[in-house]
Amino acid sequence: MINSYIISIRRSGRLAKSGLFGAASAAGAALGMLAFGVALGIAVLIGQSALSPAFVQTGGLGADDLVLRGDAVCTGCHNEDWPKPILLIGRTKHGTTADARTPTCTSCHGNSTAHINEPSVGNKPDRYFSKVSTAPVSERNGACLACHQGGARMLWSGSTHEQQDLACSSCHKLHTSLDKVRSKRHQAGVCFDCHKLKRVEFKNRAAIRCGKAR
Repeated sequence: MINSYIISIRRSGRLAKSGLFGAASAAGAALGMLAFGVALGIAVLIGQSALSPAFVQTGGLGADDLVLRGDAVCTGCHNEDWPKPILLIGRTKHGTTADARTPTCTSCHGNSTAHINEPSVGNKPDRYFSKVSTAPVSERNGACLACHQGGARMLWSGSTHEQQDLACSSCHKLHTSLDKVRSKRHQAGVCFDCHKLKRVEFKNRAAIRCGKAR
């Protein structure tokens, strides 16, 4: 059907050029081609939207929902121009849209209604994880343990780190493509930030092995 329509448009254009239909027919043929092109473009866009996994998973928010479904209310401000690299979380497992377990911004930070409605007056998210956070450590850790429990983390409860009221975010960083404490190359450096004596002992042992001990 489309092919026959294109053929008829081309035929009309040739006849118009030969003077059989005149200027009016030429203009009509041009408008017909333009309308056909617009209709075809709309059909393609609708088809892509219907088939796009991102479109389906975000409930129709599409590219504006930069991390996960429902997060556009956050990424509207915390976008690629934000001073801190918030969107780097999209490069981690916490930003994997194909995994149904992946949390949204509010899963960790809470609904944060006041922060969303009036951020300019200093309203913070319900939970934030920086060193100056006013949220209790137990509440911050609870947001993590809501997903990360059992298995390799079953030893957290009752551990020295928990008893010392240490927050998960004291060691783990989420809004970055590299969580240093999970990297063999950088892990020791994270631990040495607190365990300074161990840093000295480690350096001494390394020096002995290399024959550089004084």
